[in-house]
Amino acid sequence: MEEVGMLFKDMEEGRQVVNYYALANKMALRISKADTCMVVRRGVPLANVATLAQYFKNKLQNNPKYKLKDIRGELEFDFRLNVSQSKLKRAKNMILEKLEGSFVDDYNKLEAYGQEIRQSN
Repeated sequence: MEEVGMLFKDMEEGRQVVNYYALANKMALRISKADTCMVVRRGVPLANVATLAQYFKNKLQNNPKYKLKDIRGELEFDFRLNVSQSKLKRAKNMILEKLEGSFVDDYNKLEAYGQEIRQSN
């Protein structure tokens, strides 16, 4: 974290930034739940599935056949981080499921758009 008192649009964005910070600085952090603020303590492993999924989302969107060994190699090279195969597989599956859902939603919107055009003509 670069500054004290940084503001985020919501708690999810704040957690995401803390997770990226922990990943980049090779720290194990745990975020304690609070009503109005986050309390960060050292503890739990830093690379959780949601953080990995968010980090690799664009790469998998551009190349859905991006291999797990390439993902693992990138994590080892960039962050000197050894992540289990099963955690990487869960992150990749999470990304692909979300992308597939977004494609289905887009296709359904296209069908509705076509129906509107037919009705207006």
